[in-house]
Amino acid sequence: MDRMKPWQIGLFIAAVVVLGASLVWAVLGGESVNLKENHVLVDVTTGDRFTFNTGGRRGMALPEKNPETGENVLLPIHRGEDDQWVIVPRARIMLGDLPVSSEIVKSGGQVVNISDRSPRKLRP
Repeated sequence: MDRMKPWQIGLFIAAVVVLGASLVWAVLGGESVNLKENHVLVDVTTGDRFTFNTGGRRGMALPEKNPETGENVLLPIHRGEDDQWVIVPRARIMLGDLPVSSEIVKSGGQVVNISDRSPRKLRP
């Protein structure tokens, strides 16, 4: 034990370099994570839109509850590459468990019939 082998010295040096680089990255500020606070949700049965502001307080429990009907049918949407509304990928798996209107949501999560009413705010 009084003498380290060459590979142990190399491993020790590598660990010190990685630790030092990690500290420098943390102190000098690598890229920060920008969590989205404002979300647009759609009722998959009616096409009504809602806005939800997490305000850094909490995430969303999906599906969110529609305050007007009391049903858990609100899923987050965003504009896709073709500028059409689509349900976010992480929420599409829930479509099979919800009473989805085929006139509102098509296969692949594309939302084709959104209500003309302006989005209403949900309270967190």
